[in-house]
Order: sequence, then C-alpha cells, then structure tokens
Amino acid sequence: MRGHEDTMEWQLQTMQHNKRQDSSSCGVLLLKFAEHYLDFGEVGEVSTTTEAVVLERMQIACTLLENRGNAEDYCIVCSMLDANADRSMIEMVQCESCQRWAHFECAKYKESNQEYKCQKCTENT
Repeated sequence: MRGHEDTMEWQLQTMQHNKRQDSSSCGVLLLKFAEHYLDFGEVGEVSTTTEAVVLERMQIACTLLENRGNAEDYCIVCSMLDANADRSMIEMVQCESCQRWAHFECAKYKESNQEYKCQKCTENT
C-alpha cells in the first residue's frame, strides 16, 4: 500500500469469533484470525481451545524456522532487504566494525570510498 495512502480507506468491523481460553494466546489467535479471514472471509470457525492454540503456536514456530532469512542480509537501519522496490540495483554499505549492511539512503552514505560505521557501533566506541 506504500505510495497509495491517499486512496486507501480502512473500515473497522467487529467480527463474531470464539473467545480465547487463557491470557497468553492473543498473538497466536490474531495471526490465526487474520489467516482465516483472508482465506474464508470470516473468523467464526477458528478454534480457541487450549489444544488448538498449542498446535497453532507450534505451526507458527515451524513456519518461521522454515522461512527464516539471514538477518545479516537486512539493512541495519530499516530492517528491510530493499529500501526502494522501484530500483533495479540496491546500493548498500558495510559497517567496518560489525560487518552488517545498510542502504546508502538509510545510512546517509554519499561517497563510495568513505569508511562507514553504523550508529550502534559509533555509539559503542
């Protein structure tokens, strides 16, 4: 939706759903409600039993492990791989101290021969 903020309209709705059974499953259920809504357009059939939440929590953990990326590939400033999707080439600079990467724009990096230290490393020296 980036770049289309002026044309987007959000609508707030309260949907009928099963209530959670404990005080620690709200994150798991929120993800499950969102997934179920995107697939079926409703959330009433999402099971909120303790057993269902434990199973969903395990499935989320497995999915995260299967699809994890290398954190060092992400920009240390914005936490994104690509700061500008319209560009075909991504310009990044590597911190001399921690070896993490930052987009030129995020790091406010101008000269290609200039040494770069990220803000975290600069603060720690």
